[in-house]
Amino acid sequence: MRFKTVLIAGVSALALTYSFSALAVSTHFKPVALSGAALPGVPDPGFSNPTFHSFASASQGGGVTAFQALSVDDSNTRFIDGVFRTNGSGLERLASVNELGPGELTDRFLTFDFFDGVAQGRTRTAFFATLNDFEQSSESGPGGIFADSGAGLQLIALEEDLPSLSGDTVAFSGRSGVFRDNGGDLETVAGVGDNAPGTDGTAFTRFGSVAQGGRTTAFLAETDPEPGTTNDRGVFRESGSGVELVAFEGDTAPDAGGAIFAEFNNLSQSGSTTAFLAQTSAEPGTSNDQGIFRDSGSGLELVAFEGDTAPGTDGETFRAFLDGPAQGGDTTGFIGVTTSQAGVPNQSGVFQDDGTGLDLVALAGDAAPGTSEVFTAFQNVAVNNLGRVVFEGLFGNGLDGLFTINNDGDLISILVAGQTLTVAENDTRTVSSLDFNPLAGLDGDTLAFIAGFTDGSSGVFKVHDISAIPVPASLPLLLSALGFFGLVKIRHRQPS
Repeated sequence: MRFKTVLIAGVSALALTYSFSALAVSTHFKPVALSGAALPGVPDPGFSNPTFHSFASASQGGGVTAFQALSVDDSNTRFIDGVFRTNGSGLERLASVNELGPGELTDRFLTFDFFDGVAQGRTRTAFFATLNDFEQSSESGPGGIFADSGAGLQLIALEEDLPSLSGDTVAFSGRSGVFRDNGGDLETVAGVGDNAPGTDGTAFTRFGSVAQGGRTTAFLAETDPEPGTTNDRGVFRESGSGVELVAFEGDTAPDAGGAIFAEFNNLSQSGSTTAFLAQTSAEPGTSNDQGIFRDSGSGLELVAFEGDTAPGTDGETFRAFLDGPAQGGDTTGFIGVTTSQAGVPNQSGVFQDDGTGLDLVALAGDAAPGTSEVFTAFQNVAVNNLGRVVFEGLFGNGLDGLFTINNDGDLISILVAGQTLTVAENDTRTVSSLDFNPLAGLDGDTLAFIAGFTDGSSGVFKVHDISAIPVPASLPLLLSALGFFGLVKIRHRQPS
C-alpha cells in the first residue's frame, strides 16, 4: 500500500500575499518558550536580566516539555546553558552552567549535551551533563546522568553515557555495565565480566548504546571473542527475567540469502520489540551487506535489506539505510536510499512496516503536502507508540517541514517553513526553520519541536494532537523568499 498524499492547490512561491487560517495554527500549536523571554529564576547572581537566546533538544513526555536553552544577559555578552521544563504554572529551571551539582557534589555544571541530552518521561526529566570544580580548573571533568521527578534534582550516576528514558525508567551504559533506574535503587542490567547469554561461553567486555522501551532495556555490547573466531559483538535485551541475546556477530541473518551479521547500529526499543540496523557479510555473489531487522519476542525477522525492491517505486532497489530504524508499537520506520535498475543512485524515501508488510510513506520527488515544493531528502524519523510515523522533509531550497500520517491514512504537513505561527496575541511570525528530536520529541500524538522565524527569533512549541491538524484550503508558500535566510540544521545522532 502507498499512503495517500493530500495535495494543496499550488500557489506561486514568490507570492507575498496568501489566504490562511491563523486560528487553526494557534489552536493546535502552543508556545512553550520564546527567545527574548525572561528566564524562570536567575542562574547566576552576576547575570543581569537574563533572557532566552536559543534552544535545543526539545523533549516531550507525560504532558511535560523539557528542553535545553542558551540564555543571555542584558549586555548581550554573557551566555549560559541550562535545562528547563514546563510545570503546572509555567517554566522551571532544573540546572544551569556554574550551578553546584545536587546532593553532596562539590563540582559545578560545566556543559550539557546540546543535541540529544534531555529526555522527558511521564514525570521524570533526565539529562547528561559534565561537571568541574571552577575554582580548580576550567577543563571538563566527570560526566553524569541527572534526573528530576519534581522533588529536586538527583545524581543517578557519574561517568556514564547519554540516557534513554521510557515511562520514568532511565537506562544508560557506562564503562562497567548497563544500568537502569526508575526512581528507586540503581539496578545493574549487565556488567563487565558477566556471561553473555546465547554465545559460546563469552563474557561482556564493553557496552554501547542503550534503548529503553517500557520495561525492556536493549543494548549493544562487545564480548570476548567466541573460541576460534573473531565474533565479539551483539544485540542484547533484558525485560526483568534476565538478559537474552537478540543477534550476534557471525549468526546467519534471516531472509538475507545466507549473509551473516558483522556489525550492529541504530538500536531502537518499543515495548517488547527491538529494532536495529546491521551490517552483514555480503550475500554470496553480491555486494549486499546492510539491512534492518527486528525481534518482537517470537524470533528475529528482516524488515528491509540492501538489494530488495523498494515498495512504491518503479522497481528500484534499496542501496543504503540512513535515519532509523525507529520503532513505535508494531511499526518500524526508516529512511532508505534507492538505486535504479541501471545502478544509478536515485532518491531517498521514508518507509514503514507495521507487521503487515513494507510500505512507502514518502519519496524524494513527490509533492510535499501543504507546499508548492517537492521532497528532495528526509531526516529525523520517529514512530510513536500508536505506530504513527513523523519525519522532517527537506526541499531543494534548503528549507523543511514536519510531516505525518493522519487517521485517514493521508500524508499531511504538521508545519512547514513559510507557514505562520501565532506566538502571542497580535504576534504572528513566519517560520524559517524547524528542528525535531526524533529520540525524545514525540510522546503519543503530542510533538515538541523548535521553530526559527524570519525575524531571527526562535521558540519551543508543542502540538497536542498531530493527527487532528486540519488541512487548510491554502497555505503560505513563501519558500523561495525564505531561501534568502541563512539556516543551520541539526541532524540528531542515532545511537551506535
